[in-house]
Formats: sequence, structure tokens, C-alpha cells
Amino acid sequence: MQDIIYLDNSATTRPSQQVIDTVHTAMTQEWFNPSALYKPSMEAQKHIGQVRKDILHAAGADKARLIFTSCGTEADNLAILGHLRSRKSKGRVLVFAGEHPAVRECMPEIQKMGYATEEILPGKDG
Repeated sequence: MQDIIYLDNSATTRPSQQVIDTVHTAMTQEWFNPSALYKPSMEAQKHIGQVRKDILHAAGADKARLIFTSCGTEADNLAILGHLRSRKSKGRVLVFAGEHPAVRECMPEIQKMGYATEEILPGKDG
């Protein structure tokens, strides 16, 4: 069985001191736009590239692709809609009524993409 690495504590866990120090350095000394073409920004881009490699290596996924998102809603939309856009045939998408709104609110877009959607209600036991 493949290990699952949980990286989102939904703002319920204090970051480690190392993370706090790294973010502080990035925000006070390395705050350059990594997409720009001046030297400090290119250094920031290199740093982000190394962090990306470090994360993938730590996860045992050196050959995989890592995408940073700004929030859970963006990640949910990217995963759901991105996957459906990669499918060759349309089908039916089931969404649990108790899902996070970020997931449920994808349904209109999923329908625009040509999929049938169905909301699954919880049973009497939840």
C-alpha cells in the first residue's frame, strides 16, 4: 500500500520554527518576483525550483510534478476540473452532499463540460 502524506492541517497546526524562519527570510530578504528577469528574481526562481525538488524527493516522488496552490479551493478545482478535462469520454460525476463547498460548487462547471452530475445525500446514519 502506498503511503499517504498529509500536508494540509487546515490552519490547525502551528508551523515548525524552521518553516517560520524560512518564510520570514523569504518575506524580508527574498521577496522578489520569481517570474521576472532581473538577477534577484532569477535567484528566487532557482530557490523555488530547489524547494520543489526537495519536496518531491521527501515524498518519494522525484519523477512526479508538484503544483503549488494558494488555497484548498484552488487545489480542489485544479484536481477535479483538471482531471475531467483530461478524460476522453464524458460520464457521470457523483458528489457527496456533505462535501466542502469548493467541491460541490464545481458542479455547474462540470455540467458545462458535458458531464452529468448527481449529488449523493447522506443516509440516516450519516
